[in-house]
Amino acid sequence: MNNDSVAKLTKAAESLRQQKETFDQRKRHDSRWFILKLIMGYSAILMLLAILVISSVVVFNYKDYTENIVNWATPALFVDILGLIFTVWKVVLSPNASTKLEPVTK
Repeated sequence: MNNDSVAKLTKAAESLRQQKETFDQRKRHDSRWFILKLIMGYSAILMLLAILVISSVVVFNYKDYTENIVNWATPALFVDILGLIFTVWKVVLSPNASTKLEPVTK
């Protein structure tokens, strides 16, 4: 083997190693992003339930609370729930939120 062949073989091996490293890094990133999406989804469900329960208790028992509290709970029931759903849908559950794993070969 001449030096030119050894250089080409070494360059090809290094290119393959770098492509493997890049793919492995993207795979780890995708795995972590999936876990984050699951956590955000479950957190959003808990937050929705908490907002719904607390606001409903205040709205349905309005005589037990001051007018200010009732005035805060009523919009929270609608605005916060809609805002939370929209945010989770656009940021976390959107199909464009994460990259698709693809080969990194040239």
